[in-house]
Amino acid sequence: LYAFRPVKAGDLMLRIRQEQYEILARYCEHDFVERLVKHLLGDFGAEIGAFQLDESELRPLLCEHIERARKYGVRKELDLTTFIECIALLGPDFDLDIGCPFAYTTLNRTEIDGTEKMKEISEYLVFTDADGPTLGLNQWPPSAVG
Repeated sequence: LYAFRPVKAGDLMLRIRQEQYEILARYCEHDFVERLVKHLLGDFGAEIGAFQLDESELRPLLCEHIERARKYGVRKELDLTTFIECIALLGPDFDLDIGCPFAYTTLNRTEIDGTEKMKEISEYLVFTDADGPTLGLNQWPPSAVG
């Protein structure tokens, strides 16, 4: 027979070393980029094709844009995905281009977080076409519309 000693709650705590955390973070980032590649090629194939990029060139571009997004406070995976989708829809420098003033202005706002920024950009893209606002909207952002 085996003798068991009582287990205390503190005995079960696992400690993750910084090195382990960094390895896990790199793995998660790599996995996210791979999912983005599949998503973009599957759902935005024509748009990505217009940039004449193959998969091997797309990965570093995505990593660069993920870092750019984070500088705007865009950190959640869904928001990062939306930011990356804007590359396909608006061009790789949509966040820097005064030709996309709604994106540029929204991303540089400091009073809202990354999720709100990407929500506003998404709404703008859905409710605006090349000729200007649609569905009777005449102002941007939507919160300004009475």
